Amino acid sequence: MKNRILKYLFCSLFFLYSFFLTISYNISNFILTLLTLIFIIYLLLEKKLSKSPLYIPTILFLFIFLISSFFGYNKKISLREITIFKGFLGMIIVMNTFPEDKKIFEFIILTFLFGVFINISYSIFEKFKYLNPLERVEALWGHYQFYADFLTIAFFIEISYLTFTKKKILKIFIFLLSLLTFFSLILTGSRAQIFFTILFFFIYLIILRKKIFLISTLLIFLILIISFLKIPVFYKRIEPIFLKNKKFGIYIYEVKEFKERIIHWKKGLNVLKTKYKFFGVGLGNSKKFIEKELKMWANLNNMHNSFIEILVSFGIIGLIIYIYLLIIYFLEIYKRIKFLRNTEFYAFGISLFLLSLIITLFIGFLNDTFWNKRLMMQLLYFSGILFAFKNEGSFSI
Repeated sequence: MKNRILKYLFCSLFFLYSFFLTISYNISNFILTLLTLIFIIYLLLEKKLSKSPLYIPTILFLFIFLISSFFGYNKKISLREITIFKGFLGMIIVMNTFPEDKKIFEFIILTFLFGVFINISYSIFEKFKYLNPLERVEALWGHYQFYADFLTIAFFIEISYLTFTKKKILKIFIFLLSLLTFFSLILTGSRAQIFFTILFFFIYLIILRKKIFLISTLLIFLILIISFLKIPVFYKRIEPIFLKNKKFGIYIYEVKEFKERIIHWKKGLNVLKTKYKFFGVGLGNSKKFIEKELKMWANLNNMHNSFIEILVSFGIIGLIIYIYLLIIYFLEIYKRIKFLRNTEFYAFGISLFLLSLIITLFIGFLNDTFWNKRLMMQLLYFSGILFAFKNEGSFSI
């Protein structure tokens, strides 16, 4: 009886959390608070916690966050950024309590994708409502960069679900939704997200070798060609990278935004010459530190590079801990992929591995994805679901 009550409580909140992660940050925070309270009760009743190698680097990362906050540049600004750990909290709750149940897993994914559909419908409607050819879509997620990251996650969850579901109607719907998601990503004009989504989709295609993805590939190429010819918000952003004086080549180092970003990164690296080099200035203080202490103008609110942001915020020691955390994180995903190799969840594991590479390493090198709380809450939530499979010593509800 106790187990059934816990299962219904957790699953009900997981359904709500899956949907509101795509719609409302405030409501998803409230649901996470409820999940935390129930999780504490669960721990008191069951006295069980999965034996995960992720706990140590996560605790170390929290520890270095507190050190940098109290001894960094501005304690008040830094401490309020502790909400960055909501993603890790959600992951820990899910990996300990998510049931290994195909129907619940499928319903969770569909709940998330329904929220994706609402976002995309709204964004495309807003785009064509105002008919500004250079306007970058934002939708319910606000800033176009955040929205582009969200669409990258959505796209890989969609293509993994295509291999999971056996229902033809759902396959058709999700197939069309994946194309719509990719088109919406084009409308954001976010070059890094578009490029790495395409690149890693082809890697995904090579790994799984599913016929349905061949059709997707052709249609994605068609969308790219049409967009380059007809969608100004796309070709105006892409053109400077490949064309200069009507000559084709790769001119990424000559793109104005990229030049500015490199200059900004170099400013951040100056923290290594200060007393804050080991423990950092504290999260949220990079811009103020560069302007007030280094006497340099900072045109961006953060470092626009996850690794440099962490170096400035948490110092050399914090960067080492973060890299350690990433190594353990990817090893854990790899272990789950091996375990799930001959199951319906195998494609989900591959998607999470590739998606995590995109978000944390590749896009994370060009934008500060780490500091995007909403993005990390979504990514780590799905990772938590993956980690819930084959959790030794965990409570299976």
